[in-house]
Amino acid sequence: MSRIFITGATGYIGGDVLFALTQAFRNSNISALVRSESRASQLTDKFPSVTPVIGDLDSTAKITSEASEADVILHLASSNHLASATAVAQGLTESKRQKPVWIQISGASLLSGPDITANAYGEPRSQEFNDLQGISEIRSIITSSPKRAVDNLLLKLSATNPHVRTAIIYGPLIYGRGRGPVNQRSIQLPDLAKSTIQHGHGLQVGRGLSCWSNVHVSDIAQLVLKLTQEALSNSQNLSIWNENGIYFAENGKMPFGEISQRVASFAAEQGFIKDSTVRGIDADAADKLTAHGAVLWGTNVQYTAARARELLGWQPQGPSLEEEIPRAVREEASQLNSKLMLQRNRTLTGCGTCRSRHVKCDESRPECQKCQQQGLTCLGYERQLIWAKDALRDCPQDPDRVFRRPLFSTEEQERMTRMTVDSLGRQSATAALTKLDGEHGRADSRWEQDPFQGPFGILRLSPSATSPGGHDASQPDRAESSQAEWDFLWPSLDSAPTIAEDNHLFDGLYDITEDVEDVPRADLSLEVDPMLDNLEVLLPDPLGIISDELVGQQTPLQISLIPNPSLALSRSKYIPSQAPELLRYFKENIISLSFPLKNCRKCPWQAIHLPTAMSTYAELSIQQTASHTRLSLFYSLLAASCLHMLSRNPNAVDLNTSSKGYKEIAKQHLELALNEEVLGPRRAKYKELLMAVLSMVMLSIFHGENSNAQAFLVDAEYLIRIRGLPKPHKSLKVRSLHHVYTYIRIMAESTLDEEIDLSLQKSDEVGHNDIHLEVMGQWRDTLYPDIYGVPESLMTLLSQTIRIANERELLHRSATVDTNVLQDLEKRASLLEQYILSWEPPSCPHPSLINHTAIESSEESENHTTQLLMRAMHQALILFYNRRVPNISALILQDTVRKCLDFLRRSDNARADSVSNDTAILWPGFVAACEALDPDLQRGLLDWLVTTGQRTSLSSFSVAAKTAQMVWDTRDQAKDYTLSWFDVLKHERCPIIAT
Repeated sequence: MSRIFITGATGYIGGDVLFALTQAFRNSNISALVRSESRASQLTDKFPSVTPVIGDLDSTAKITSEASEADVILHLASSNHLASATAVAQGLTESKRQKPVWIQISGASLLSGPDITANAYGEPRSQEFNDLQGISEIRSIITSSPKRAVDNLLLKLSATNPHVRTAIIYGPLIYGRGRGPVNQRSIQLPDLAKSTIQHGHGLQVGRGLSCWSNVHVSDIAQLVLKLTQEALSNSQNLSIWNENGIYFAENGKMPFGEISQRVASFAAEQGFIKDSTVRGIDADAADKLTAHGAVLWGTNVQYTAARARELLGWQPQGPSLEEEIPRAVREEASQLNSKLMLQRNRTLTGCGTCRSRHVKCDESRPECQKCQQQGLTCLGYERQLIWAKDALRDCPQDPDRVFRRPLFSTEEQERMTRMTVDSLGRQSATAALTKLDGEHGRADSRWEQDPFQGPFGILRLSPSATSPGGHDASQPDRAESSQAEWDFLWPSLDSAPTIAEDNHLFDGLYDITEDVEDVPRADLSLEVDPMLDNLEVLLPDPLGIISDELVGQQTPLQISLIPNPSLALSRSKYIPSQAPELLRYFKENIISLSFPLKNCRKCPWQAIHLPTAMSTYAELSIQQTASHTRLSLFYSLLAASCLHMLSRNPNAVDLNTSSKGYKEIAKQHLELALNEEVLGPRRAKYKELLMAVLSMVMLSIFHGENSNAQAFLVDAEYLIRIRGLPKPHKSLKVRSLHHVYTYIRIMAESTLDEEIDLSLQKSDEVGHNDIHLEVMGQWRDTLYPDIYGVPESLMTLLSQTIRIANERELLHRSATVDTNVLQDLEKRASLLEQYILSWEPPSCPHPSLINHTAIESSEESENHTTQLLMRAMHQALILFYNRRVPNISALILQDTVRKCLDFLRRSDNARADSVSNDTAILWPGFVAACEALDPDLQRGLLDWLVTTGQRTSLSSFSVAAKTAQMVWDTRDQAKDYTLSWFDVLKHERCPIIAT
C-alpha cells in the first residue's frame, strides 16, 4: 500500500488537496501533520481515514521519520520554512522507498522582483513566463534568489540523491472556497473585497495596471493529484521531475484594476457599498490593509502553465475569476454583517411588523412602505401598556407581540422638559430641594401653602401614620431606596451594545459570577468588620450633590468627604450613596479616560471599565462583596467622574478631595489585586486586571503623579508579559488594552526628561527585568562585559538611539504633529547626543575579563584588545546616531569611519598577540562600511569584513560585505549622500541582523 505524507492539511491549499486525495486515493495510507489534538479532531471528523501526526514545522524528528516512510511527501504548509524542508530532505535521503517524491508548494511572487526593486507598484510589466519553453530562465531566477532557500534545496537534492524525485508548484492568485477541514478562505481576492466593503468604495494599488495570473484552488489540487499519480506510477520521465519539475498553474489573468472595479460594482449592486468608484492607494496603505498587500495587489506575475498541460494532461476545470468575484464579495459581506448589524441605526419607533422581522422601518404613516412592498400586514405604531399584575403573569401572551416603544413622542418629551425647567424659575434644583427639606424639618411647619417647589413636592401624611415601634411610616424602606438607585440602569439595558463584536456589554448585571473559569466565586462567608455595619452612621456620604448642578453651580459647594480608605478596603457591603449618579455621569459625559478614544467603539473604557463597574455595583448590592480588581475598577470610575465634574466647576473644592479619596481606595485595592489576584486560585480576569492598572495610570497622570503613573506602567508590562502574551488567542478587548498600554508607554517615554541619565544606579530588580535596556543607568551585575566584552552603558546608549529614531520616524509619518511632543523629543535627542559624544570606556576593565591565571603581559594584551573593541563600538555608535536621528550627510562622517576602521585593525592586531579566544563583533564594521565613501576606506572595511569572516567561519560577515557593496552602489547611482544603509535596506526589503 502506498504511503502519502502531507503538511498543511488544515490550511487553505493543503486542506483542499487533502480533500482531493481522500477521494482519489482511497486505498493509500495518508498521514497529515497537525499541530494540536484539537486540530487532529477537526481533521479526523471530516477525513476519518487520515492518520494525524501531532507536531508543528519545528518538529523535525517527526517530519524526518514520516518522510522516510512515505512514497510521496506533499509539503504544503510553508514555502520558506527551511528547518522543516531540511527535515523532509533528510528523511528522503534515509528512505528505503524505491523512488520517493517530494512535491513542494511555493509562491509566484518569485517573479515580482523587478516591480519591488523599481518600487513600481500598480504599474504594468509585459514580461510573461512559460514553464516549458522558459524553464532555464525560471531556474536562473530561483537559484539567484537567496530568499528561495527551500526551492534551491529541492533543485539540489536530486543531484546528490538520484533516487529522489522533486517538483515545485508556483501558485498565482488563488481563489475559491476551499474544501479542507479548517481554513477555507484565500487571501488576495477576499481581502480586497473585505477592504472595499469596509471603506465603502473600490481600492487599487497605484494605477491598478499590475496583473497576476489566477487559478481556482480546486485546480491547484488537481495538479497535485496529477503529480501524485505520476509519482505512484514510478514514472521515469525526466522532463517531469527534479530540475525540470517546475510547474505553473493558471486559468487566465486579469489586471488588479479590473478586479477592483468588478468587486466594487457588484458590491454596489448588492447594496453593500454606495460608491462603486475605485480609488488608488500607495504601497504603504496596501500593506496596512493586508500583509504584503503592495506585493499581492501591486506587482506583476504573468505566466503560462504549459508544462502541466502538455506533460500531465492537466486542464483547469474550476470557475473563472469573473465567476468567483460575486461569491467572494457576498461571503465577505456576510462575515462583516454581524459587525455592521451592531452599527445600524434601529429605533424604537418602527412598526410592529418591521420590529418583529428585525429590519429597519421607514416609519411611513399610517402603514410603512416596506410592509406594503412585501405584501405584509403592518401592525402599526400603537402604544401598548401592559401592566405586570400577579394575576396575569402566568397567562398566555397575546398573539400580537408587544414591543417596547417610547411612551411620549420627542416633541412631548421636549415640552415636558421645558415645563420642568420653567417651573423652577430662577432657583436651582438644589435650592428647591433644600428649601423643601428645610420647611419640612421645622416643627411649626403646617404647610398651609402649596407644598411644591418647581417639579418637586412633599407627600403629606397624617401624624397617626406611624409604625408600632414608633418609627415614621413614611420613612422609605432601605431595600426600596436601594432599588430606586437601580432605576438609572434599566434604560442602558434596553439599548444595543455600543462596542462592535461584543454582545454582552451588560451581562454582569444578570450573571454576577461571569466566567467561572477565570473568576472565583465570591466568598460569601467573608467576615466583615463589625464597625462596617454602622458605616453610614460613622461616616458621611461621599457626595451629596447631583451632577446636573455641578455643571451650573457657581458658588462653592460643601461636599462631605469620602470614607476612610483603610476601612473601605474590607470587601464590605458599603456602597457610596452617590455611586449610581457617578456611574451615570461617567456613561453620559466621560465615556473614556483617554480623550483620543472618546468616539472609538473599541475603547476599553466603554467595553470593559464601565460594564465591569456597573456589574460590581450589582455584586455589592446583592452579594455585598467583590474582588479587589473589580472594586479598584469601581472606585477608579467614581474618581474619574468626580474629577471630570471638578473640571467643569473648579469652585467645588471638595470634588478634588473626593476624587483623590476614591482614587486612593482604587489604588489600594489594585495593589492587593496585584499581590493576590494575578496568579493562583483567586486570580482575576486578565482584561479586568489590566484595565484596572491602565485606569490607575490615567488617574495618576490626571493628578500630576507621573512617578506613580510610570510605576503602574511597569506593573502593566509585567501583567502583559505573564498573562497577556502567552494567550494563544487574543480577543478584541485584550488587543485594544495592549494597544492602549503601548500608546501610553510610548507617549510617556517620549515626554519624560528623567529617563536619560547615565549617572543613575539601577536596582537589581530593574537590572534583571530591563530586557530592552530601556532604563538609563549603571548596573553592577551586568553580564555584557563577560559575554561580549562591551559595557552595558554603550549598549544602553544604542538602545536609546534606536528608540528615539523610531519615535522620530513615527512622528514624521503622522499628518498632525504635537509641537510639545516634538520639542521634548528633540531635547531628549540632544541630551542623548551629549552622552554619546562624551562617553569613555571604563577606566578599569570588568573584573571577569581579567585572567588571573595568565601571565601579566597576556592580561594587559587582552584588556587592551577589549578597550580597542569598545572604542570601535563607540565610533560606530556615533555613526549610527548621526545617520538615524539627525541624518547627517555621510560626507561629514568620514573621519569617524576612519577612526572606527583604525580601532578595528588595532583590535585585531592586539588579539593576535593575546591568549583570548578568536572572536569578533560584526556590528561596528558593518555600520562603518555602509557609511564609507572614500575608496580606500571602502576597500579597508570590505577587507576587514571578508578577512574576519574567513577567520571566524561566520557567513554573516560575507552577507554584511555584500550588503555594504549594495549600499555603495545605490548611493552612487542616486548621488545622494544622505541616503543611509537603513534607507537602502528598507527600500530593497532585505533586512540584516548585524550581530
